[in-house]
Amino acid sequence: MGARADEVDVSSMRLVMPGNARALDPAPALFDAMRAGWTRQQQSRLLARKTIADQMSLVRRFALFNGMYPWEWTAEDVEAYFSAQMSSQSPLAHSTVRGQQSDLRLRAAHRRDPGSRVPARQRTSDASLLRRLEAANARIRRPTEENRQLREQLARALGEQRTATTRTSCVSD
Repeated sequence: MGARADEVDVSSMRLVMPGNARALDPAPALFDAMRAGWTRQQQSRLLARKTIADQMSLVRRFALFNGMYPWEWTAEDVEAYFSAQMSSQSPLAHSTVRGQQSDLRLRAAHRRDPGSRVPARQRTSDASLLRRLEAANARIRRPTEENRQLREQLARALGEQRTATTRTSCVSD
């Protein structure tokens, strides 16, 4: 996950870091601060520990899936995540997906109104967009390469099977 230090508003980190501490890489520290804040917010709403743990686990999984921080998340990222979840070997139940979508929507509620202007330091840079595009391309290439390798293995196995069948029929003649 990559965001430059000058792209990140680190003001909320002071809530979870000692006043004299400075983050060497503010983006991961800010993400940790955000998760700690979300956890405290849910605790103050008297949510069950399991509910809080499940929601924070979803945030971690989603961030790992798309390789971006919450301030970089888009609706397309959410769609890609849930599309992958629904097309996996053991797809999630529709009710689970709806609940998780609602949880992610709550996490993204801190974002500004789409009509308001985004401060320059928080705008997505060309470098950030390029990293996101490269990450998406890597996710697309991975299954393509795996499929190519599986096709080669299958062709080899079928060839060996044909060779073995041919040899046994020649021996029996």
